[in-house]
Amino acid sequence: MDSSSGNDVIRKSSFYLAFLLFVLIYGQVSGQERLTELEKLVENKEDIYSLKVSANGRWKVWQSVYERKPPILKIADGRNHNSLVAIEDPSQWQLVDDNDIVVRIGSRLEYRNLETGKIKEFQDVKAFEYFDAGKTLIVHYNNGKDNALEIYDRKLNLIQGFSNVIWIKVFEKKLAFVVESDGNSLMVFDSVSKNIEKVWSGKSAINLFHESDMKDNGWIVVVKEKEGLKTLYVGKDKIVRELSFDGILYFDKVKPMASSNEKAVYLSLDKARDKPKSDIDLWYSSDYNLTEHFRNVPEQQFVLWFPTENKVVKMDEKYNEGFAFGCSGLFLKSAIDTLKVDPYDKKAAATSFAEIFVYDSNSNEHFYIDSVAEHIYLSPQGNWITYLKNGRWVLYNVIRKSKQFLNYDKNAKPYFYSDNDAVWTSGRQLLSHNFKTQSVYEIVRFDGDVEILNSENRIPTKYYDKSSPTINLGSKLLLKVKKKDYHYSYYSWKNGKSLAIISDVDDLITDLTFNNVTGAFVWKAQNYNRSPVVMERYFTGKLSNVYTSAQPETTGRIKMKRLFYKGPNGDDLTALVYLPPEFKEDKKYPVAVFIYEVQNGKSNRYLAPSFNNGTGFNERLFLESGFMVMLPDIVAGKDGPGISALQCVNKALDELLNIPQADSKKVGLIGHSFGGYETNFIATQSDRFAAYISGTSIVDIINTSFAFNYGTYTADYWRYEDGQFKLGDFVSDKEKYYRNNPLYYVHQIKSPMFLWAGTADNNVNHEQTRSMFLALRKYRKTAVALFYKDELHGLTKYNLKKDLSLRMIEWFEYFLMERNDSKWISKELKGAF
Repeated sequence: MDSSSGNDVIRKSSFYLAFLLFVLIYGQVSGQERLTELEKLVENKEDIYSLKVSANGRWKVWQSVYERKPPILKIADGRNHNSLVAIEDPSQWQLVDDNDIVVRIGSRLEYRNLETGKIKEFQDVKAFEYFDAGKTLIVHYNNGKDNALEIYDRKLNLIQGFSNVIWIKVFEKKLAFVVESDGNSLMVFDSVSKNIEKVWSGKSAINLFHESDMKDNGWIVVVKEKEGLKTLYVGKDKIVRELSFDGILYFDKVKPMASSNEKAVYLSLDKARDKPKSDIDLWYSSDYNLTEHFRNVPEQQFVLWFPTENKVVKMDEKYNEGFAFGCSGLFLKSAIDTLKVDPYDKKAAATSFAEIFVYDSNSNEHFYIDSVAEHIYLSPQGNWITYLKNGRWVLYNVIRKSKQFLNYDKNAKPYFYSDNDAVWTSGRQLLSHNFKTQSVYEIVRFDGDVEILNSENRIPTKYYDKSSPTINLGSKLLLKVKKKDYHYSYYSWKNGKSLAIISDVDDLITDLTFNNVTGAFVWKAQNYNRSPVVMERYFTGKLSNVYTSAQPETTGRIKMKRLFYKGPNGDDLTALVYLPPEFKEDKKYPVAVFIYEVQNGKSNRYLAPSFNNGTGFNERLFLESGFMVMLPDIVAGKDGPGISALQCVNKALDELLNIPQADSKKVGLIGHSFGGYETNFIATQSDRFAAYISGTSIVDIINTSFAFNYGTYTADYWRYEDGQFKLGDFVSDKEKYYRNNPLYYVHQIKSPMFLWAGTADNNVNHEQTRSMFLALRKYRKTAVALFYKDELHGLTKYNLKKDLSLRMIEWFEYFLMERNDSKWISKELKGAF
């Protein structure tokens, strides 16, 4: 080699080194700049929660919630739209009367008159409560003021004061509290009579107290003694009666529940079983509850205690606990299915019928109603029960023990306005139905399916499959009407007159209320490209924007398209496609596809930028990073969940080809949990994706269907047979399990995979993610796995959520945008090609 050629090589080498250095430096700066921009977007994010209106309609109050900084309570004056009171970091607040608000900020309590601006302060406060329809204020102080309790009337005149109050509980017109001073005393303040009554006192600590449902309004008091918990009943006669059940006075847990018998209290009683310690844990196939192998499961009994009769009735163990309904001593129960292997067997089955009974505590008899799989609705006094069976509505007369079919659409719903009358929403109609006479007439008809928004449910939410929705026809009904083309209208209705409040919008409307004083409606509205706003409309039709939450300037430039396709059963499915704010018609964009099940209901949800994502995925952050984002619908077909997901996603991708700006060669797929399983399977069968991200996912459905779940303490087969996977029994169709099992096809994966899981996930064992990684590693596939220590099915720590959110974007930037400034990815790929 001559000197000139050598110099030429040196010059070229120097050029390439300089170029490489430029690229590396530029890439690092560029990556840092992108992160800074995303952090700015997130920092200024604002959402609106807990929208309330004062009694006179003048003041609108809500909490503005941010990503990291403390929330701010904001108060808007209806008479001065330029006035906005802001109170930082409220711990507790409540509107009072027309112009007052009470706010606790840490240990400082402010009673503020919004009209005059006058403030009365209380220091060293740990809690406050209002009861008796806002007529009585109680202030509970902390240790700095000897745990004092003060009771005030509406004008802030002190009614009573106590020291050493360790526990308070508010009822409709009564305040009960425990005073700890030379023993313990349960005191009750009556807001009507203004009297203070000592219900019980003694040396024992009070474990819990509750006003009974009995006719004499006595009190259940559970005290803690050396031997355990003792249950007492104190009636109006002040006689203290002790519960003794099967000769047992003491229990480990006592839980009062609602009772429909005015002579009895309904109790759940737990007694710990003595479990001998042993180095050997012996399991039997006849064991029903496997939880007992991991912790001490108490023996639980349900009893009706008649204190004044010194009688205890043990509930029949052939039935579940049930719950009280009406006021005639009736309880609704279901028979325990003795054919189940464990409590979760057939838990998710839509066709898993329960044998429903009415238990009459007066006669101690059970009366069979029907075999029911759908939701059950009960009238307020308990004389009527209605439910859906095999697509037909059934009405059951509790008094006569008779039933009849009703001619309503299967999607109809009853709302009770008396015990014998209900308004049904049925398609476009509101229908009034008298159950006694069976007279039915149309109240009003709309141009779309109607839903009542302001009903109340009298049944505790834990009984998720039973409810008693009630409405007040003396007040305005607030109605939502579903129009065509994903639009909605909102109406009020009263005494045969309906009024349009919001017409033909595709916004997400929540917190809709009506004020009788001003005649105004107030609500919160948002859409995918509009941050939450507080709106107000008067009867006169005047519409005003009360407040608009902060949003990045790019928000309004985001656009959305809907793609339509057929599912495996001929279902009409939709894919939402969001276009980035800097979208240009003459440019190609990579696409991030996030899958789960049906997602089209998210179309009008504001796309708020946030790192606070338990799954790591945030549509807005991907859009701001230059991606299109697609959310396709997936439904299960007869061939199984993996194959169905593949079919649905392929149909959505076919439709995506009609958007010329979508780069079909730069598409990435993301899934979490069940969506992660779908992603795993699709990755083994498809060549249409350039990269994958799968979080806390299942790779081997055959192993996991019979693996132990440490969240439920049972095998997981119920999820696979009739839960999300809908595969049926393994023995009945093994081939379907095989065909839908990602692990069997990992060797076919063609594109890089990013896997992640939390090591404390009790829902999906993180070893499933490790198995997927090891299979990819064995077959020399490009893969990275992240294991977040002590994290759950969704991440909980903010710094880790942010870490995952950014890594997901970086993974797709690397493989879909060819941005190679992520060292953690480059390290994996260093010897991969």
